[in-house]
Amino acid sequence: MKKLFLIGGLAVCGLKGFAQGVQNRREQSQHTIAHQITALTANKATRVGDTQVIAHIPDTADLVAYYVGKNADSGLLNGTNYYNDKSFAERFNFSGADSSMQVIGLYAQFIGRVNIGSTKNVTFHIWDEGQRQLVSSTMAYNGFPNRIVNSLDVPVTLLGIGSTPTLNKYMFASPSMRWGNFFMGYTINYDFADLNGDTIAVACSKDGQRKGNVYSLSINISAYGDTSVMKIFNVQNATQTLDGTWIDNYTQNDSLLNNLAIYPIVVINAPTTVKGITKKDLTLFGAFPNPATNATNIKFDLAAEANVNLQIMDMGDRVVKTTTQNNMKSGTHTMEVDLTDLPNGTYIYLLRTSTGDGIAGKIEVTK
Repeated sequence: MKKLFLIGGLAVCGLKGFAQGVQNRREQSQHTIAHQITALTANKATRVGDTQVIAHIPDTADLVAYYVGKNADSGLLNGTNYYNDKSFAERFNFSGADSSMQVIGLYAQFIGRVNIGSTKNVTFHIWDEGQRQLVSSTMAYNGFPNRIVNSLDVPVTLLGIGSTPTLNKYMFASPSMRWGNFFMGYTINYDFADLNGDTIAVACSKDGQRKGNVYSLSINISAYGDTSVMKIFNVQNATQTLDGTWIDNYTQNDSLLNNLAIYPIVVINAPTTVKGITKKDLTLFGAFPNPATNATNIKFDLAAEANVNLQIMDMGDRVVKTTTQNNMKSGTHTMEVDLTDLPNGTYIYLLRTSTGDGIAGKIEVTK
């Protein structure tokens, strides 16, 4: 589960002190399941602006839950397992100091087995991003989950686990303002020797489907003109071990390049002024005008070339418009959406890319 890995052909020896060696790499998945994020309601009717979901797994992708070791007797990698790992978190990037974003809830999909009479809970959390964690003078992690800023307890019997697992929505009692990057995930307290049938995990994309750089380079030039380069490892998802230590799932936890099936629900009150919500290679700036009459503009930025699909759906989940643009170059784009044939009401737009990034938002049409 926790092992050393290679980057660019060079062994990352400086990480050895963090890694925990395990003989068997996970090879099997418990189930393969489909998921879907389509229409979203105005989760906070009293709030003005877009209600959006930051998604990072393609809607058509299969989701899995990896075993620890070679079989289910050892538990699940992103959930209950014989290591008694405590917490599992996914990073979400937020560009800039932005006073008008609130995290109001999340979608999540779980997998596994639950005893019908179980009394266990999971606790969903939002964590602040911690400070850079040094490995050596030339290597560091860009930050692990740190302070808990919001929590929600949910019985494991309400996680949608069954023969056909479901993607469920969970709302915090009060929203959390975010001004920068944050982590979202869950904690579960258990003893693996006494699970009583409750073997659960948050689902994830298959290994290798995570996009984006594993690390970045930070170049510093001193007052004397000396140049130093530090390799910054980008923590996308992390596991908290029994002793409370956070470890990176790629560099320290079996070389997993994947994403967890957790999607924050956020509210933007001023979509034309915010600096954007970013998930990997996609940054969404919102729809404007909103409310709209005959047309609206959806503004977004691509970090790399991609095919872009835009769907407009009514609140009954019916797709009323679809636009696809292939081979869109990196940079900022604005897609104009004709609304003349749509009656008054609330509609959802879902912007997705061929690299697996996606963000959904809400449009009000008033004639």
